[in-house]
Amino acid sequence: MKKLWLVLVITAVGFPQTSPQFEVATVRLNKSGSPASRAPGAKNGRFTAENVPLKTLLSYAYGVLQFQTTGPAWIESDRYDITATLPEGAEAAQAPAMLRALLEERFKMETHREKVEQSVYALLVDKAGAKFLDTHPDTPFTPHFPEGHAVKITNGTVAHFGEFLSGDVGRPVVDHTGIEGQYRLLLTYVTPKADGAAAVPGPDIFTALREELGLRLEARKEAVEMLRVDRAERLPSEN
Repeated sequence: MKKLWLVLVITAVGFPQTSPQFEVATVRLNKSGSPASRAPGAKNGRFTAENVPLKTLLSYAYGVLQFQTTGPAWIESDRYDITATLPEGAEAAQAPAMLRALLEERFKMETHREKVEQSVYALLVDKAGAKFLDTHPDTPFTPHFPEGHAVKITNGTVAHFGEFLSGDVGRPVVDHTGIEGQYRLLLTYVTPKADGAAAVPGPDIFTALREELGLRLEARKEAVEMLRVDRAERLPSEN
């Protein structure tokens, strides 16, 4: 029995587990100044991201929303292009872990997670229930909206939809709906002018959420998990 135990220990030490990595990858600073970009994603054995800030790459790689990522100001301003090949047989679901390893290597990145209490809006299901659960992300539609109305359209999760709203409500929106999966989420509302008055008649964002999607926002103080970039180099190392 003792000899068998010794063999098992040696085997475990001899073959350590390693994080999955891209087979080949290039990372370049994008200096085009163009507003056009392509979000990070993996398809058909390839991973691409074009003209995106490091903050967006971190969100994909570490599985956090962008408001949960903090660090030097340049992680939002500088933009990068990444093209990479997944190893044969690898699945797209492994791409975030591969990107994480790539960022840590090329940017000499060090991060840690911490809980920070802050003012947020909790995104909740209203009393009447959610009104979008029968919609599909790929359902075609051609919306038309009056001038002066802001339109928010996403084909994705409720959590990312909440992040999309954060800029208009002035604080992070944290998903507490418990709704999983991807949906077509469409919201139309009137954004106020500088003096607080509506540009045209119509619902504000809080009313529109209840009436159009069956959701509501509730102001809270919450401890939110943040990903903090402790160290990173602005110029990635050689490809």
